[in-house]
Amino acid sequence: MGLPVNIVAVVWLAAEGLNIAWPRLEGAPWYQTWAIPFIAFCLLVSGIVYVLVARPQDRAASSGALGD
Repeated sequence: MGLPVNIVAVVWLAAEGLNIAWPRLEGAPWYQTWAIPFIAFCLLVSGIVYVLVARPQDRAASSGALGD
């Protein structure tokens, strides 16, 4: 049941991203115009901070989870 739910979630997320990124009317509020670039920037920065601080790649390699 997990794979079908994941597929539906990915399709839903793609549709939501497309809906938000769709060009808005001239004169739309700034938060509608800049929503996607702002969220993408926030996700990118939070992902980089997580990788630099938590270093999950080191934990996975030391626990042997990747090779076994």
